Amino acid sequence: MGRTKRTRKAPLVPTEKKLSSASHKVTQSTISTFHTLLKRRKGIERQLKSSASSEQHQALEKELKNIDRQADEIGGLEAYQQASTLGQSSQRGGDSSHVLIKWLKGVRASTAWGVPLRLVLNFVPDPKERGRMLRLCRAHLLPQPSSMLFIVLPFPCVSNSRYTTAESFKQLVTALGFKLEREQWRPHGKVAYWLFRWCSTTDDVSQFKKKRILNDGPTRNNFTILVE
Repeated sequence: MGRTKRTRKAPLVPTEKKLSSASHKVTQSTISTFHTLLKRRKGIERQLKSSASSEQHQALEKELKNIDRQADEIGGLEAYQQASTLGQSSQRGGDSSHVLIKWLKGVRASTAWGVPLRLVLNFVPDPKERGRMLRLCRAHLLPQPSSMLFIVLPFPCVSNSRYTTAESFKQLVTALGFKLEREQWRPHGKVAYWLFRWCSTTDDVSQFKKKRILNDGPTRNNFTILVE
């Protein structure tokens, strides 16, 4: 009598190989759509604060619900996070956890207290809120040299922006009270990495209070970080 062939159970959590089968275009579309919806939502929220009539208020509230519905239709925040994770997969050149661990060993900071911002700053829709987030990161870190800030951004944020370059980004973070320890990106890569160390001194940030065109052109994006 032959043995009954056992069916192998499927894993409860999809493996990276299965996740990575998703189309790159679909992944980028999800991220781009979510960012667009966030920007629209932010703009409508500003209009709500200044809307004069009840009719305008109702129309704006209706538009907010429509934006939330569109976000839900593409899977909401969970879909965005999954797309971002896939974008960082080792098969697409963005395995940020390996980069961070290697760097912490390299700077002898295995017991460091740190804040990781992996594809977080670009998710924040407002430039001033991005600057505020960086300030809050420093405020929440222990005031000691072993405190680290790890930042991952889509490379186009600093390579194809009208207002931000890799150099200006480093200058901004340094002025806020950090010292650059490591950085990594490829000229045509998808993501860029930086590791900063807490520093006791800060610098003048007046040049980062307003947008400045650093690289003009019709195909440039508008990513920037402003501080108050």
